[in-house]
Amino acid sequence: VVTPPVDNEQTPGEESPDPVLPIKEKFVLPVTSDYIIVRTFFDKNKTDEELVDAIIIDNLTYTESKGISYKIEDDKEFDVVAIYDGIVTDIKNDELKGSTVTIKHSDDVYSVYSSLTEPIVSVGKVVEGGSKIATSSSSISDVGAGVHVHLQVKIKDKYIDPTLVYGAY
Repeated sequence: VVTPPVDNEQTPGEESPDPVLPIKEKFVLPVTSDYIIVRTFFDKNKTDEELVDAIIIDNLTYTESKGISYKIEDDKEFDVVAIYDGIVTDIKNDELKGSTVTIKHSDDVYSVYSSLTEPIVSVGKVVEGGSKIATSSSSISDVGAGVHVHLQVKIKDKYIDPTLVYGAY
């Protein structure tokens, strides 16, 4: 179980690059309580042992994970929050993946959250990083993950490991 970092504040003594504008909050995790990572990002450079958690098995289909799946202990539902400020560009409801919410953070950066239920946002809504967008759920496409959120981050239409953006501006 991992406890998310509490402090995304500017380091004491660190000067803001622009004294008029406050530093933007950094990217945050999509879960605000202690969590467990049940799926990792597939990277062919990982060891065979590491790749086991980067494969989604659905019946006889094996799919490379293009994101990270987070859950909390006891397989309970939890609030899913936006990882950064942005605008909701798409909401889909899929029988296999549950609800999916896509948020655009800049011209080339998007976050995609799936295995959701009860999205509380709508297309066109501006969201702040750390604000609730939905509730986690289970999905038929990854039963082994239990109740979770699957987060994908895309930059210029290429999926990247979401852990690369945490703590980044």
